[in-house]
Amino acid sequence: MRAESTREARDPWGVITHAVRITCIYEKRAQGLLCSVHQARRPHISSFHDPDRFSTRAHPIVDDHPVLAAIDERYNRAEEAEDTSTPVLVAVARAIELLVLLGWPADVAQSGVEQIRDALMRTGARHTAYESLRHDKQVRVLLDIPAPSWMALRGRCSGTQNPCMPPPMPGAVC
Repeated sequence: MRAESTREARDPWGVITHAVRITCIYEKRAQGLLCSVHQARRPHISSFHDPDRFSTRAHPIVDDHPVLAAIDERYNRAEEAEDTSTPVLVAVARAIELLVLLGWPADVAQSGVEQIRDALMRTGARHTAYESLRHDKQVRVLLDIPAPSWMALRGRCSGTQNPCMPPPMPGAVC
């Protein structure tokens, strides 16, 4: 009510009603974007679409973007023809199968390989992932495996290119 235009308006409460309506619109938008109302008012934030779950989609996400369709097509071709380059998912599945064949429990093998995969994806380089996993003691405790087994798994899956580092220990069974 401080602005002169509001005080002199024919219906001063109309300005307040309009402001409340706009705020309600942005509150709903903020809930959809999972952000604050302040951020939802900004054009560079509100231009995004609301997040949705894969399970609630009427059609597969691959149909939304041509890049995703190309990746899906390449992955399907790689599964059909064994002589092409191996996709990451197939390599991870084969590593887990190998560890299970070597006597590792399936859940420990899967969790361990996925931890290494996540570290490789997070860091983007093998030697950085190796160092990150080498210093992270919590992963080994969460997997509940002996240190030599974790060292062998970490070394075989991620490897290291540092010549000063000792080579990974021979494979140990969990």
